[in-house]
Amino acid sequence: MKKTSFLLQFSTVLSLLLLSFQSYPVTALSSTNETDKLALLAIKGRITQDIHGIMNSWNESLHFCGWMGVTCSRRHKGRVTLLSLEKHGLIGSIPPQIGNLSFLRGINLAQNFLHGQIPQELGRLSRLRFLNLSNNVLQGEILGNLSFFSNLEVLNVSYNMLVGKIPNSLETLGMKRLNTLLLGSNKLTGTIPKWLGRASSLVQLSLTSNRLHGSILGELGKLLNLSILRVSANNLFGVVPLAIYNLSSLIILSLAVNQLHGQIPNDIGLTLPNLQVFFCRTNYFIGWLPVSLSNASQLKKIGFESNNFSGLVPPNLGRLSALEVLALGENQLENIEGDDFNFLASLTNCSKLFALDLGVNRFKGHWPTSIVNLSSKLKYLSIEDNQISGRVPDGIGNLIGLAGLALQQNFLTGEIPNSIGRLEKLNELWSSDNQFSELSQATNNFSSANLIGEGSFGSVYKGIMGEHGMLVAVKVLNLKQKGASKSFVAECEAMRNIHHQNLIKVLTVCSSIDFKGVDFKAIVYEFMQNGNLDEWLHSTEVQVGVRNFNFIKRLNVVIEVAHAIEYLHYHCQPAIVHGDLKPSNILLDHEMVAHVGDFGLTRFLISSKKTSSLGTIRTIGYVAPEYGTGGKASMAGDVFSFGILLLEMITGKRPTDAIFKDGLNLHQFAKLALSERVMDIVDPSLLQELRSTDENIGDARRNKRERRVSIKEILITFARIGVLYSMDSSNDRMEMKDVVVELCIIRDKFLGNRS
Repeated sequence: MKKTSFLLQFSTVLSLLLLSFQSYPVTALSSTNETDKLALLAIKGRITQDIHGIMNSWNESLHFCGWMGVTCSRRHKGRVTLLSLEKHGLIGSIPPQIGNLSFLRGINLAQNFLHGQIPQELGRLSRLRFLNLSNNVLQGEILGNLSFFSNLEVLNVSYNMLVGKIPNSLETLGMKRLNTLLLGSNKLTGTIPKWLGRASSLVQLSLTSNRLHGSILGELGKLLNLSILRVSANNLFGVVPLAIYNLSSLIILSLAVNQLHGQIPNDIGLTLPNLQVFFCRTNYFIGWLPVSLSNASQLKKIGFESNNFSGLVPPNLGRLSALEVLALGENQLENIEGDDFNFLASLTNCSKLFALDLGVNRFKGHWPTSIVNLSSKLKYLSIEDNQISGRVPDGIGNLIGLAGLALQQNFLTGEIPNSIGRLEKLNELWSSDNQFSELSQATNNFSSANLIGEGSFGSVYKGIMGEHGMLVAVKVLNLKQKGASKSFVAECEAMRNIHHQNLIKVLTVCSSIDFKGVDFKAIVYEFMQNGNLDEWLHSTEVQVGVRNFNFIKRLNVVIEVAHAIEYLHYHCQPAIVHGDLKPSNILLDHEMVAHVGDFGLTRFLISSKKTSSLGTIRTIGYVAPEYGTGGKASMAGDVFSFGILLLEMITGKRPTDAIFKDGLNLHQFAKLALSERVMDIVDPSLLQELRSTDENIGDARRNKRERRVSIKEILITFARIGVLYSMDSSNDRMEMKDVVVELCIIRDKFLGNRS
C-alpha cells in the first residue's frame, strides 16, 4: 500500500515537472551550460557498472539535454531541471558535483545500487521539489543542511542503510511545502522529533523499520492533512495519544511491532471514518475490540494479532464490505458457548475477505457452521490452538480459494472430509489428525527403499498418501539427536507464518507416538520431483548429459532462491533467518522451480534486531565466519551462505572441495579470478554452452547488428555478486533486497545474447 500510494504521488509530481520543464529540441541549441554538463559527466564517472547501458547516450555526439534520464528547461536553455534514472540497476555513488545542477527541480535515483553517503552539496539545490533516493544502499546520515530545500515537497530516502537521528534541519521544510516524508527501512535512531507536529503540510509520514525509541508524540495529532502514518517496527513504547485517533484524514495507520500499550478508543470508527488499513499487531494493547470499527466503512485490512485483546469479537464487522484481511490471532478473545460464533455469520457478508486469522485465542464450542459460508476468495484461514470441537464439515470444500488452513491444537474429531479435495489451491493443511500409522503406511513402514535424504536432525522418506495417491516427502525427526525437538518447533512455527512460491510447502505435521509408545514427530512436505540442487550441481558424467543444467537454469534457480530469502528477511514479521542455506536444502519441482526448505535452524528476529540466538549445528563451508566466533544468527549470515551458493553455481565446486586448503577458500578462489581469469574457474559442464553463445555475440558485433554484452562480462558480474555477498566481514556484505534486480538484469542480458 505504501509503495502504491507513493508511486501515484510521484507520478503526479513527475507529470507536472515534465509539463513545466519541457525539453527543447536539441538541434535548436546554440550554446550549453558547461557547469551542468560537467556535473552530469561527474555523475557518469561515479557509475562503476551500467549493465543496461543507460550511460551510453551520455557522450559528445548528443547534447547533454538529450541524454537518457535528463530533462532541461525551455526557459533557461541548457539548464538541467530533472534527473530521472530510477530502476536501472546502476552501481556506484553520488558525486558532490550533483550540487552544481542548480536548476534541478526533481531527482529520482531510486531502485539502483548506489552506495556511499548522500553528498552534502545536495543541500545547495534550493529549487528542488522532489528527491527520491529510495531502495539503494546509501550509508551515513541524512543531510544536515536541508534548510536550503525551501521548495521541497517530497523527500524519500527509504530502504537504505542510513543512520543517526532525524535531522532538525527538516523542520524548515516541514513548515513550508513538504507533504511527503518517507524515511522507513533504515537504521535511524533517537526519538520522533516534536517539530514534526508543526509540519502542517504533511500528507504522508513513514518512519517504519528503524530503531527509533520513546513515545508517539501527541503533536502529530495536529497534522490535519495527514493521510498515511507508519511508525511500525521500531522500539516505541507508551500509550498512543488520543490526538492520533482523532486525525479524521487518516487512511493508513500502522503502529505494529513496537511496545505500545493501552486500549483502542471505543469511538475509533467514528473519529477515523476514512481509515482503510489499521495495523497494531505485536504490541501490548488490551481491552475489547471497539464495536465502532464497523463505522469505518472503507476498512480493508485489520491487523490486531499478538496483543492482549480480550472479550467478544464485534458482531457487526460484516458491515465492512471492503474487508480483505482480519487478523485477530494470538490474543485472549472468546465467544459465548452456544452462540455459533455470531461474528463469523456476520463476516459471510464480506465478499472480498481473503485472510482470516482467529488462531491462539479462547474460542470454544462446536465447529461454527458459518465458516463454510465465508467468501470463496478466502485464501488463508486459521482457527488453530483454540477449544473448538466436533467434525470438520463437508462444506469446507465450498472455500475453493483456500491455500492455507490451520486447524491444529483443537478438539476436532473424525476424519478430514473428502470434500477438501475440491480445494485445488490448498498447499498447507495444519491438522493433528495425521497419526503415525498413516505415515508409516504411506512410506512402506519407513522403508530404506523410500529413503531419499538424511539431514542433521532426521531422515526424509518418499511417500504416497490418500485415496488419490498424492506424492509427499515425510521428514521424520530423530528425537535422540540433541536439538531435534527444538528444530521441529522452529520449523513448524516458521512455516505457519510464511507463504511464498519459492519456499517449500508443508502439507501437514504429526506429533504422535509410534507403535512402541515412543514420541514421534514428522513434517509432511509437497514432493519435489527433481530432487535438490546439490544433486544437479554435482551429478556424475552420465547424469550431466541427461540433465543439462545449463546457465539459464542456474540463473533462474538463484533468482528464485534470492526471492525466497528476501521475503523471509523483509516481508515477514518478525523477520526470519533461514540459518542453513545450501544446495541440498534447495529443492526443485517438476518445472525446475526452486523451493527453499529445511527450516529446522530458523531463527526469528524480534522487533528491529538483526540477530538472534544461534544453534550449534550448521554446514561447514556455508557458515558465515562470525558464527565460528560465537556470533548470533543474522540476516548477514544468510547473505554469506547465498554468496557461497552463487560461487558454487558458477564454479561447480563445493566450498569443501579438496583444492581449498592452506588458507584458500571458494571466496578467495573466485575473487582472484576477477576479472581477467573468470573463464578459468567456470564449471566445465557450462563452458561449451557459454562459448557457443559467445560466438553468436561475436557474429552479431561483426555484422553490426547490435551491441551485446559478452559472456565474459556477464560471468564477471555474476561472480562479483557472489564475492560481494560472501565477504568475511558482515558489515561489508550487501543485503538480500539488493540482489534480485541485479540477477534479473544478468538474466535479461544473457537471454538477449541468445536471441
